[in-house]
Amino acid sequence: TANGNSGDVVGGGRAALQIGENGSEIGVSMVHEGISGAEATLVGTDLKWQIGKSTTLKAELASSDNKSNGINRSGAAMLAEIRHLDKKLEGKTYFRRQDGEFGLGQQKGSESGTRKYGLDGRYRLSEQLSAGGELFRQENLTTSGLRDVVAYIVEYRAEPRTSSLGARYAKDEDGLGGTSESTLLTGGLKRS
Repeated sequence: TANGNSGDVVGGGRAALQIGENGSEIGVSMVHEGISGAEATLVGTDLKWQIGKSTTLKAELASSDNKSNGINRSGAAMLAEIRHLDKKLEGKTYFRRQDGEFGLGQQKGSESGTRKYGLDGRYRLSEQLSAGGELFRQENLTTSGLRDVVAYIVEYRAEPRTSSLGARYAKDEDGLGGTSESTLLTGGLKRS
């Protein structure tokens, strides 16, 4: 698209190649913002690999370069994730990293300049009862702060009601030696 200024162009695209007949693919993407005085380019590659009927591997790697008002910023981001989904179990394990200087201004601020890894899932114990949990560590790459989180939930569904009970524990270290901890008990009742 053009914004009205001669020579200012913003554009991008993605090309992908399907691998086999199971939905696996590899792709490349590029976005360029050619705005006078604020040029930026983002390039990336991604892979989706269907490991089995219920398990998928996803990987993404991207880098960006921004030049705005004489200031150059460059950064990278990556994601690796294995996801499993069947009648009883839904879960994923993941690793994410996003440099603070990465992107074209579209990223979540809470994920900028962080590395995060963990797992979460839910297991269906019966038609009405399921149990789930989450465990992760998030590291701030700028301040060296850490956040560790452990959470679980048990949910019971009896149409039209769903009730849940759980807990969440978080420990934060601010990178300067300060530490804080919190424990939250959760419960819910909803009618659909």
